Order: sequence, then structure tokens, then C-alpha cells
Amino acid sequence: TVPLDRQRPFDMRGVLSAVLDWGSFFELKRGMASSVVVGLGRLAGGVVGVVANDCLAPGAGSMTALASQKFLAFGRMCEQFHVPMVHFVDEPGFMVGEEESGT
Repeated sequence: TVPLDRQRPFDMRGVLSAVLDWGSFFELKRGMASSVVVGLGRLAGGVVGVVANDCLAPGAGSMTALASQKFLAFGRMCEQFHVPMVHFVDEPGFMVGEEESGT
């Protein structure tokens, strides 16, 4: 569950398990850009694409350049197959710096 203290990190996958139909979440690209969770699941029986920030990941779920590419690729896939998307937002910010900008 989501803690009342907004400064405490929580398990986003646990939240997804509680909201989506039981046992339906199938995570994609888990080994890539761990600050963003993407996958397919069922909500009230219908298929949905799921995007969520993982505040337990390094950077506390901040959007990195690689995470934004993962998000974009997944969004395009959902759009191409007409799958509605659900976005669980807990975005603390964006990672900036030479490493993220690729310079």
C-alpha cells in the first residue's frame, strides 16, 4: 500500500497487484531502466498497458533518459495495438547531468 508519509518509499509492484485483476500483471523490460515499471495487465477484465514509477529503484523513480525511452517504446506499442494505458504517477523529478544527456 501507499504510506501516508509522502517521504517513505513503497513497493509499486505491490500497488499494481492490489489494483489490477489478481495475477494479471506481466512486466516487460524489467532489466532496463528500473526507475520505470511497464507491463500489461487486466483491469475489470480488460487489457491495459501499465506504466508506473518505482520509488524503490535507484534515483527513487526519477525519469532518466533510458527510462523515458522505455516509456516511449511501450507507449507506442500500446498505441499500435489500441491498448489503453494506465499511469501510476509518483514522479519525484528528472535526472539531469552529463551522464543522462549523453555528453
